[in-house]
Parts: sequence; C-alpha cells; structure tokens
Amino acid sequence: MLQQLEFYKHRFEVLSCQEIILIDDDEITLLYNQNVLHKIYPNIPVRHFLTIESAMEHLVQAPHINRLVLLDLHIGSQTAFDFLSQVEAAHVDDLYIAILTSSSLSINKKVALMFDVVGAYLIKPLSNAHFTAMNKL
Repeated sequence: MLQQLEFYKHRFEVLSCQEIILIDDDEITLLYNQNVLHKIYPNIPVRHFLTIESAMEHLVQAPHINRLVLLDLHIGSQTAFDFLSQVEAAHVDDLYIAILTSSSLSINKKVALMFDVVGAYLIKPLSNAHFTAMNKL
C-alpha cells in the first residue's frame, strides 16, 4: 500500500519510455532500485548515476529521449531541486521525474511539485505499487 504522503500529478506510461534513470548517492539503494526495475520492466534500459553532474551530462547528450527519472531528494551536497533547476535551464525534454525519497516533510513535497517536470513524489522503498498507481491516473 502506498503512503498518504505520496502524490502523483499526472499519469505516465512507463512502457512508453526508452530509458529509466536512477539518481541517488547511495550505491546500495541504486542496486536495489535497479533490481526492482529490471524485474518489472526487463526490456527498458536502466542507467544509474551517483551525482547530479554525471546524470546531467548523460541527459544533455540525448535531450529528446522519452525517460523516466527516479531522483533522490538529497544527493551528496546537492538536492533534487538543484537537479530540477539544471534540467529546466538545459531544456531537456521528454522527462517524467519522480522524486524517490525517505523524506516525509511536506515542504519538500510542496517545493518538488512546483517544478512542472516533476510528476510524482514517492516514498522509499521503490515497489511495483508505485508503477501501478502511476499508470492508473
């Protein structure tokens, strides 16, 4: 069951994306999430990044690929908000960004959802239930 703090702004068909991007500075979390995604979507490539910089480098190389981005709220000394600002400034299109965090602070959710590119605010751990809800909107 999904927690009440989670929110979905709009529907996203994960099967329509060409790539799933994971951004988190915790390698164990990345491995766990990658395994979950491979079980649910075995035909969609999953790429993971430990830093905002490396993720942005990848995104700007092919800015028009339909992608799902699962973004941790705190990445080293930076935040998801830093990444979201960079995405907006770089005009990277065709992204559905879901914040995937352990933070239950309502202010974090409120700020994240102010960005047009953010479609969901999800509470860890990642599960199949997140994608079921995302596709049912």
